[in-house]
Order: sequence, then C-alpha cells, then structure tokens
Amino acid sequence: MGEDLKTLRMCKSNGFVLLITLALITVLLALTFSLHRSGIRAYVRSSLSGKRAILHAMAESGIRLGMAILIRDKTESEIDSIQECWADGECLKKHTEALAFDEGEVRLSIEDEQGKLQINALVTGQNGNQFHPAGYAAWSRFLQDRAKNLQLDIDAEEIVDSLKDWMDAEDDDRITGAKGAESAYYMGLPHPYPCKNAAVDDIRELLRVRGISSELFYGKPDHPGMVSFITACSEKLIPGRFGRININTAKPEILRLVLPESREYLAEEMAAYRSARSAVSFVHDLSDPLWYKQVPGLADVAIPVDWICLASDLFTISTTARIDAATVSITARVLREKDPKSGGWGCRIITWESDR
Repeated sequence: MGEDLKTLRMCKSNGFVLLITLALITVLLALTFSLHRSGIRAYVRSSLSGKRAILHAMAESGIRLGMAILIRDKTESEIDSIQECWADGECLKKHTEALAFDEGEVRLSIEDEQGKLQINALVTGQNGNQFHPAGYAAWSRFLQDRAKNLQLDIDAEEIVDSLKDWMDAEDDDRITGAKGAESAYYMGLPHPYPCKNAAVDDIRELLRVRGISSELFYGKPDHPGMVSFITACSEKLIPGRFGRININTAKPEILRLVLPESREYLAEEMAAYRSARSAVSFVHDLSDPLWYKQVPGLADVAIPVDWICLASDLFTISTTARIDAATVSITARVLREKDPKSGGWGCRIITWESDR
C-alpha cells in the first residue's frame, strides 16, 4: 500500500512537471513565431521603404527629363504648340524608355499652363479692385459651360463676384455686386475663415470661395471640372503674357472662350486644324498669330491680340514611377527662363508635390 501511494505521488509530480514543460514550450513557440512575424514585418517595411526610395528617384529623373525636353524645345522653336514633342505622349514615351531602368517604368506628361484660364487675370487695377473686361466675360462663360457639362445648377454671377472679392486686396466688407462675399460671409460659416483678399497661389483655394462646390471644381467621371482648365500664376512669373491664352495648346473648352459666342462652336474645328497630319508630319503652320483665320468659318473673326499668344514658359511636368504594383508620383510646375549669367535656357522649379 505504501509503495502504491509513493508511486502515485511520483506520477502526480511528473505530470505536473510535464504540464509546466509543455506550457513553457508553448510560450517559447509563441514567442518564436511572434519574433519571426516581427522580423518578417520589419523586412517587408525595410524592403518597401527601399523600393519607394528607388521609385522616388525614378520619378524625379522623369521630372529632370521633362525639364531637359522643354529646354531643348526652346532652342529649336520660338512657339509652343501641340505639334511638339513635349506635348506628344508617344514622343515622351520613347524618351522615358531610353532611361532604361533595371526594372519598372516611368510615365511622363507635360502640360502648358499658358493654355489655361488664369484666375488672377480676372481682376486688374490697383489692388485688383476692378474686373478685367475680357476676363469677366470669359469666366462667366466658362462657369456656365462647366455647369452645363456637369448638369449642375449654379449662379455664375455669384461665383465671379465672389472670386473678385477673394482676390482684391481691400480688406473690408464691401462686397462686389449683390452676390459677392467678403469675410463677413465666410466668418459666419460653421467652420469660419477670413476672406483672403490677395491673389490666388493655389487653385485649390477656390474650393473655399462662395458658390464653388467640390463637384464643380473636380468634376465627375468623364466630365472634367474647373481644375482641368484653370491655373494660378502671376504677372511677375510671365510678364508680357499674363492673362493671355496660348491658342496653340489650349483645349477646345478654352478655345471656346477666345472666340465670339456666335462662333464658339468652331473651337473643335480649331483644335482639329492644329492636329491635322499627313503621313509624315503636321499639315499646318502655327507660327502665324492669325492662323485661326484659315479655319473654315473664322476668316472674318478677329481675336484681340492682347487676349492670345503662341508661346509659353510655364509648364506642369507630371511623372509616375512604377515597379510591379508600387508607384510614386511627382508633379512639378516649372518656369523656363534664361540664365542671366550664361545666357542659356533652364527650368526653375516653382512648386513640387510628391505622394511619397
């Protein structure tokens, strides 16, 4: 009987030790797996970080390539048009393919800011306290066109008056017309802010202006909003061309605005004339500021010379670098200008945005 009790106690003791051992092994295994998972995550993070650094370098090289293309273009032509390499997606693709990265690709696009409607040119006079006559008419038509295209009900007069109040430098509550908006209006909103009373630096500011909705600004799928056709620049950046639209690069939606309302339907014909090609080259010369008169239906039209131009120096360069499913995009607005010391052309970066 004594031997049986002794054996039983030993079994219980060994069983307890076994349970403790199993528990320790379970804890150690869990800790091992946890450390293993942490190591994997750290490796993945390190790998992704390294890949994004590579992608960012690739995208930046695309920006530099775009600048080089614009500089070379300036030495070859006195005008800027959709007929040139910087505006041709296939031509740009050939240049990016020549970069020959070990893996991945870079996509490049260049857009002429002078081919857009300039928000700061809406006003003129001391402190921007007057409407530019052509600017007022163009913006009213532009807003009505966008609203019609987007099937939105807007008050164009309210928006144009509010835009002037946003930009004029008179810090007071005197609104423009009957529907403008100064700080008294904006400070009464659920999330109040003052009226800027200065020139627009970033077109996204317009989302804060009375009457401009996100839908009007950004548009809908297949129906572009304001953002696709407007730019913010200053007379200091482009002296002599401020407020003018490059009819060699402007989209049909903007060409409509430089034509009389009775002929605005011919904007598509203007665009088609610019891009007409033979088997080997473009058909029409765009170096004459009166080339638009060759378009059927526009022979008797005279667009004011201070409303249009044929050359540009302010561009937006956009690149996206891709390796497998990972991407990095960079957008830079650059000013093409002559170096006062060397006399050579270069590109100065005005703004730089990256999704890194």
